[in-house]
Amino acid sequence: MAGWLCRRLRVPLYMTDAEYLRSAALLEEQYSYAVESWNSFYHRAGLSAERTELIARSGHHYMQHTTGLVPARILAAGDELTIGRRNWRVLTGAGHSPEQLMLYCPADGVFLSADQILARISPNVSVYHAEPEADPLGQYLTSLDHVPQSVDRDVLVLPGHNLPFRGLHARTAQLKLHHATRCDLIEAACRSAPKTVADLLPVLFPRTLDPQQTSFAVGEALAHVNYMLARRQLASSPGHDGVNQYRSR
Repeated sequence: MAGWLCRRLRVPLYMTDAEYLRSAALLEEQYSYAVESWNSFYHRAGLSAERTELIARSGHHYMQHTTGLVPARILAAGDELTIGRRNWRVLTGAGHSPEQLMLYCPADGVFLSADQILARISPNVSVYHAEPEADPLGQYLTSLDHVPQSVDRDVLVLPGHNLPFRGLHARTAQLKLHHATRCDLIEAACRSAPKTVADLLPVLFPRTLDPQQTSFAVGEALAHVNYMLARRQLASSPGHDGVNQYRSR
């Protein structure tokens, strides 16, 4: 809704450079290319053609609900921004999105954490079709190391979802433990026999998944797999018909 809000209220759009460029690229993405690329992505993950078709029909309609962009004022980590009477320090983090923008007001002890740090859930950290070998989880965990170094522990955190909370430093530690636990589950599952990403979905997400949730789950499972591959905790091999398989080292 950023484009609609800016045009309607005549206010400026502030974004980081990578976020703006990624948004612009998604808006310009050719549908035929996207479908072919996503189908190949899900095939390598081990999903059936029928399941892939369901996701294509129901799981990738996000762009239909966006309202475009307007020219933006680009912010970067370390910049300062004045809004009303408050002076905000700009922080950024990767993993959930390319260059997540967060704002910190030291004078009032308020931290706008966006989706990077949430109180009750972990933000989705996914690999996408355009960068199938990316390591967003590694980037996300690095950002969790940096936030406590830059923001006081007793701030009031205003996240992108759910209610404000306190205990920022403890929450970053919980999120790191959460992802370490999921890597342990993958390592154990891949010890007995090689597994595809599709095989790992019920290991990480035991509940029933609808098409949209499946698209998120595949991306998140592969983010953990790529993180473990980069750290030599897993080894990969192409299985039958180009489907990737993974085993514990």
